[in-house]
Amino acid sequence: MLLAYDHHKHLVFANHAVKDAEYTCPHCKSKMILKKGEIITPHFAHLKVASIFCSKGETQAHYSLKYQLALKLSCIGYHVQIEPYIAGIYQYPDLIIDKKIAIEIQFSKITISSVKKRSNGLLHIGYRLIWIIPNPYYDKLRHILILTKYERTFIDFKSKRLLTWDSSNKQLYMYQIYNFIGGNRYIAHKFKLEIKDFEYVFSQIETEDFTRDIKLNKNTIQQYINRCRCTRSVKEPSLSVMYNLGLSDNWVSTYLGIIYPEQLYIQSHPIYWQLQLLYLLVKTPQNLNEFNEKIMLNHFYNIENTKDVIVNELINKFRNSYSKMEYNNVQN
Repeated sequence: MLLAYDHHKHLVFANHAVKDAEYTCPHCKSKMILKKGEIITPHFAHLKVASIFCSKGETQAHYSLKYQLALKLSCIGYHVQIEPYIAGIYQYPDLIIDKKIAIEIQFSKITISSVKKRSNGLLHIGYRLIWIIPNPYYDKLRHILILTKYERTFIDFKSKRLLTWDSSNKQLYMYQIYNFIGGNRYIAHKFKLEIKDFEYVFSQIETEDFTRDIKLNKNTIQQYINRCRCTRSVKEPSLSVMYNLGLSDNWVSTYLGIIYPEQLYIQSHPIYWQLQLLYLLVKTPQNLNEFNEKIMLNHFYNIENTKDVIVNELINKFRNSYSKMEYNNVQN
């Protein structure tokens, strides 16, 4: 933590604290010690193992970034609160900006349910929330961002942005995400984020919806089919549909792999779910409700997905595409 009470019950910033003085946690009231040296960023730590309430698992990099952000945002005119206690939700976010925007830095891994619980608390009482996580892998030549299921939780779904910190070069980045193309790959552009750019990040201007229908190329689809074959299982779901419908690799590569905007919501690979839906449309169109059970959704911290709405939208769009597929010519 960067703040603690001294023996006069005054809040003291760690950078101004004195070694060997008595300090207490402003949240759980337990004793704290000052950690200060030539290398580490000054901060307070609980003398004993803290309660769950005060355990945020903050790293040295976390303290350092929080301090730098607070200092630099204050210098350009923002009102910055550091670790304020919000009684109604029993939380103390890293920073509150102008009493309306919360910034949370998360460098250690926590559960997705914890991310959503902390997010829901702040969002419910009216704060805008911005998460900052460690910088993931990005292929700048192909504009492909690689995100695990955990990392994608931190995407601001409303703006399609992800903020990250690269500790190796001490740089903040913003990724503008355009679409999810299956597996762990996103089409995105990467931008350096300087302090002056936070005015744009903090703005609530409606962001243009960059997502649009695109299609995976044949090589990418063939690679997916090959990976399915590597399982050497007759029960592999995608291969099973191809066998039962008599679909060749070339047909699948030609007609499937459409990336609808709704793909952002879906964990399932586009070829997988399109083959499952195609099978239902051909064999049992009266049982399209079964499709709901065949796909899984991504989690995002600031949106609660209504699965039925997303599934129905996908079915309608894919049914329209299906009418143009020349399904009878499956052996081409």
